[in-house]
Amino acid sequence: MFIPGNVSLFEGIPAAELESILGCLGVRDRRYRRGDAILREGDPVEMVAVVLAGSVQIARTDTAGNRMILASFGI
Repeated sequence: MFIPGNVSLFEGIPAAELESILGCLGVRDRRYRRGDAILREGDPVEMVAVVLAGSVQIARTDTAGNRMILASFGI
């Protein structure tokens, strides 16, 4: 399991304890390619995600096909 040592959310938690906590939470390491959709509007959200590398954009495409970036974040 990948231990995110550079994420302030996990700061101060010893590695062995963090691995146990993440295991109990059912954490999965997922990787996406540029342009992949992680979620689409209307999809049920059943997880919390932490961006460990790269960036993520929240975008919406209107009926005319215009793409609007609502937010961007990442490392």
